[in-house]
Amino acid sequence: MNTLKETFMQFMTHEDFLECQKHNPAYYHDGRWAYYSEAISLIKTNFADSKHVLELGCFEHSIVSNGDTMDATNKFKPTYHMDATKTPWKQIADKQYDLFIGLQVFEHLGDSQAEVFKEVQRTCKYAVLSFPWMWKNIKDLKHYKINEVHVNKWTCNMKPLSVTIVGIRRIYIYKF
Repeated sequence: MNTLKETFMQFMTHEDFLECQKHNPAYYHDGRWAYYSEAISLIKTNFADSKHVLELGCFEHSIVSNGDTMDATNKFKPTYHMDATKTPWKQIADKQYDLFIGLQVFEHLGDSQAEVFKEVQRTCKYAVLSFPWMWKNIKDLKHYKINEVHVNKWTCNMKPLSVTIVGIRRIYIYKF
């Protein structure tokens, strides 16, 4: 399946974000626009010429609205309706995408983060990933106290090009 879109990126706007916010519990969107807007700024600055973008787990609205998406649920009609932890991603060719976006999703991949990261390396040239940072809510163990040790393990000890701190989240950029 080759679904690549041959257009330059179109980004989620603040208005798009506010519209999504109307359909979800208030807590879901708390603090999200801050890191969404920072991720968008980083993508515009570093990857303006990217034409082929893949975003994982983008919920209701992707950051790059004209890119391809992957999700285990079909609710929001992703380009690839598949579980990212089921590797390899046979539907996606080597370096098929210029950019991979995964905002606040790696902590939801069970124990498969490193395997997923290897597929991101295989299928994409760059990645923008965000992680919750040192959250202390023990009721939500997926986000609990994620730090450099976790991120290094999940990203196979690859050194990022940059790390941007946005409140209680960190955004990493990788080149493959």
